[in-house]
Amino acid sequence: MSVTRFLGANVREAMRRVRSALGDDALILANRRTAEGIEILATTEAEAADSPQAPAASQTEAPASDSEADFSLPAGRSPASFAQALAARHGVSLPEDSVSDPASRDSASDSLRAQALAARHGVSLPAGEADAKAAELRRETPPPKPLSRARAAYSPAPDAYPELPEVDGYPMPPEPAGDSAVPRPGGYPAAPEPAAGEAAIPPAAAPGIGQPAGATSDPADFVALSQRLLSEVQDMRQLLTREPPAREGRPGALQGLQRQLVAAGFGHALISELLAGLPTELALEDAAAAPVQAWLKRTLAARLTTRDDEESLFTEAGILALVGPTGVGKTTTTAKLAARYVMRHGPEGLALVTTDSYRIGAHEQLRIYADILGVEVHALDAETPLEGLLGRLADKALVIIDTVGMSQRDQRLVDQVARLQRGRRGVRLMLMLSATSQGETLEEIVQTYCRAARGAGARLEDVILTKQDEAARLGPLLDGLIRHGLRLNFVCHGQQVPEDMARADGPALVEAALASAEAAPSNGQVAAELPRLASWSRDLAGQSRALGAAWRRLGRSLPAFSPLAEAWQAAGLPPAEQARHLEALWSSEAAEAGTIMRWARRRPQAQGWRQPDQRLTPQGLGLGLPALQHRQPADEIERLAWAEALGVRAHLLPSLPGRDAWDWLGERVRPWLSQAQAGARVWHRGERLTLGELVGQGEALTPLPCRYRQEAATLSLRQLAVAASPAGSRRQEDRALWAWCGELQSDTGRRLGRRYWLSPAWLEWDALELLRHQLGLEGLERLTRRAWQQLPEAGLEPLEPQLRLTLAAGLAALAQALEHSEAPWALDLRGELLALQGGRRARSAGRLLDGLVQLLIARDALRSLTLGLEEVR
Repeated sequence: MSVTRFLGANVREAMRRVRSALGDDALILANRRTAEGIEILATTEAEAADSPQAPAASQTEAPASDSEADFSLPAGRSPASFAQALAARHGVSLPEDSVSDPASRDSASDSLRAQALAARHGVSLPAGEADAKAAELRRETPPPKPLSRARAAYSPAPDAYPELPEVDGYPMPPEPAGDSAVPRPGGYPAAPEPAAGEAAIPPAAAPGIGQPAGATSDPADFVALSQRLLSEVQDMRQLLTREPPAREGRPGALQGLQRQLVAAGFGHALISELLAGLPTELALEDAAAAPVQAWLKRTLAARLTTRDDEESLFTEAGILALVGPTGVGKTTTTAKLAARYVMRHGPEGLALVTTDSYRIGAHEQLRIYADILGVEVHALDAETPLEGLLGRLADKALVIIDTVGMSQRDQRLVDQVARLQRGRRGVRLMLMLSATSQGETLEEIVQTYCRAARGAGARLEDVILTKQDEAARLGPLLDGLIRHGLRLNFVCHGQQVPEDMARADGPALVEAALASAEAAPSNGQVAAELPRLASWSRDLAGQSRALGAAWRRLGRSLPAFSPLAEAWQAAGLPPAEQARHLEALWSSEAAEAGTIMRWARRRPQAQGWRQPDQRLTPQGLGLGLPALQHRQPADEIERLAWAEALGVRAHLLPSLPGRDAWDWLGERVRPWLSQAQAGARVWHRGERLTLGELVGQGEALTPLPCRYRQEAATLSLRQLAVAASPAGSRRQEDRALWAWCGELQSDTGRRLGRRYWLSPAWLEWDALELLRHQLGLEGLERLTRRAWQQLPEAGLEPLEPQLRLTLAAGLAALAQALEHSEAPWALDLRGELLALQGGRRARSAGRLLDGLVQLLIARDALRSLTLGLEEVR
């Protein structure tokens, strides 16, 4: 990440230079007053989000930060030179040879850091005594806590950090009234005032490094401070050496899940694919933790394809042939399917055919079942052609063929499958698999029958599982079904007809497979059995399965994904056809009652386009394609009426509505919430004040959990009754409003920012849900710009401008929804999309956007590859 230093005569001049160089996405890292003026260190939000390391110094050397978070040495700086610079910043005199010797570098850095922090807190610490005390404490002090706990151990009082005024949304130091107003380095508070009766020590006479300690130091306080300082030193050393924080006794979920899946019978290839998508939020949890197990079960169930509706098998008119090795229960399963059909549709439209002339009594067994059900049955030899008989049964809605069982190594298998496909009517193949077979045997059966079907010009996609009640483990069977993309239709678990047959239930089968896992092997056994996991499977079939699982999950969970995927398909058309295809998609959008409209600002971006508006579900998820502003009515009332026709019942506004729009919304009692700035003026108790001047007033509400700029945060809200005039009103109109002031804080208590909203006075608690949606969509414009730039780089050229903007805004809205949602489906999707990019990446909206683009590109590439293989075949 590149950090740039800006200088200005005053705050506004420095901010002007920042905006000129970095634009609206500038992120202020630090600021201070120097002899040359106001100094600002800044970078861009995109670089800060995408950088896996802490900021490095730019071409203009920036002062080192006191923050221990994401600390790294500046480029080109040795530890010795950096130690000298750090000592100079804290006013510490450091001998040259104290850091030059590598053997003593650790102890020197401990002493340096202890002395510097002691001086910062007004505690005298002689160098010789510090070394002796540090050695003693290292022997007595337990291993250091993780960094977050060390921070919690040293946390100044909340009022120790004075609030800084904001300029254009960024906290800046106030103009100094004199020398005393110059801020202290790093923003740390001044030393505490002396207690009553104590003599204040002048700055010149204060004990410094290397001076004898005065009587002001309490030994108990010194010991506590030393322990705290040593903990910080250990944390700093850990960050400098880039050692990840370890959790004692917690190996993480990855290794435990490996053992569990291996014990359940799943293969190495599938395990690699599954665990590559493990969300970063779960990586350090125990494998047995409920969230980790829930993720594993959801992921396996999503990969396992099952028939959604039993009726669909019977309503698909045609011929169904049950094929498989000997002894899997084809004849009994034929009777079970026939009984279920008769119970639904009666016996008239069904006919049974058996070609099993090898097994004694096979014909008679099926005839007995047919007589009981009252259906027509025909028996043929295995070598007899089926064309004539199937022609006579053309009036039957469904014909079920019970074929002769053949080993997967029988040379006649290919001829048997080819004989089924010689008639005019296509024959659907249903593979029968026994749950008691070993994993290697199941793999050989599936591969052989799939090759035979392809050789005969047919497709083998459906499976029925038998003998589930006799199986010790289901993992090998589910592994084969997932890897080969086969659909499981029914599960048989006994001999009773038709009771012992049920439609396949994916989650229940996954639960049974994981419950049947054997005792987990030791860590050494797992390391020997399982190859090292790659972040992304190198196997093309594995990539296809992972893409398919992510695609299906996106389609089920996000309503806006399907229309956006259709719009993506138009990118391969000529520009004129792209516009027509997009117009057809817009025309096909249907109204849906109870939705929310997020209105963007009616001003163009730097690229010349305006941010599209977006319909949302009541849960805050995107719905349909983004609404381009130039396709909407120009009048505000007409736009609201147009949204009303689409089922919109609530509105997220970028600013207060005009008088007519305000009245229109009020007459229909349509909830709305508008964003506001700190400088917006409102009336409160007879005074006209800015919202920023009203901070801290009003009723405090329960804090809301949320996410802000890729980290978990808490929104502390206050609600205050105010009045304001509609936008564009030239005369004073005191209309009652609720003002909402939200303070964003990280989980560690760090202040992240402040936001303001306004809502009508009759809207109270419903405004909180709208407020959460509004905050969750903050930064959508920045993501849209990023997607706008990525699309041509993805090979989508030439792109018609309307289609390009629709895709960019739609992808940005999807990424934003995935980033802010804490639902289980969002957790699973984040893991899958981040796994597409390789490695273990931190969660961020920008990376999720990259994953969505890669998913769409990869799907197009795989479809092109499939078409190419079909042409070759």
